[in-house]
Amino acid sequence: MSSNIYEEPKVSMNVRFSGGVQKDGGEREERVVDIYESADTWTDQGGLCPEHPPPVHRNPFKAVALILALLCLLLVIALTVLTHFYDINMTYKSSYEEMKNKYDSLSNSLCLFENSTVVWTRFQLSCYYKSTENKSWDEGRRDCQDRGADLVVINSREEQDFLRELNKGGTSWIGLQSVVKQEWDKTSKWEWKWVNNFLKMLLSWGTGVVTTPSEGSKVFMNQRGRFNHTSSGLRGWICEKPIISGNLSV
Repeated sequence: MSSNIYEEPKVSMNVRFSGGVQKDGGEREERVVDIYESADTWTDQGGLCPEHPPPVHRNPFKAVALILALLCLLLVIALTVLTHFYDINMTYKSSYEEMKNKYDSLSNSLCLFENSTVVWTRFQLSCYYKSTENKSWDEGRRDCQDRGADLVVINSREEQDFLRELNKGGTSWIGLQSVVKQEWDKTSKWEWKWVNNFLKMLLSWGTGVVTTPSEGSKVFMNQRGRFNHTSSGLRGWICEKPIISGNLSV
């Protein structure tokens, strides 16, 4: 007789036995007694017990939610730190801009002179004036000297770029000319010299310009801020006055 091992065991059975009650005539009375047994007793006898409920599986979304929460916390901390440093940077930047504006205002005022009828523009530690009329190199220099200045001496590329903008695409005399060499040279007795007696500080000649100095050569700045020279002609001029040397004249 086959049996199904997955069937639940019966928890009750009927047992027939002959009891000890004897009727008249010598017959014994059989009685049927229902015996109920607990299902737990089957386990000790090799029987099958009911299947235990499966363990509760952990929810994988809880781990994901925890990781996301940690990432959000780190993001909030990072944003807080960045905001703090941004506020500090903006504070320093604001202070820097305020100090720079005060410096520019103060330094620009150094080029505003009483009784001056022309506009001077400051760059670094000098004030500059661009003429509105054309004259010879000697006349332009004399005008600068009458204002307590001299024709501009260019010391750096930055100053040259500034003067190119100040010149606004025109041509202007600068403080460079040919002079007689103090020592004899077999190739040439002329050399370039700035009006402050410096030799060859910055010679930014234009393309194709013959740079050999000759008698009476005067240098001017062209539309592109490059140098050229001639011994005649009328042009504008640029004056320069160092701020530390004192006030400018009219």
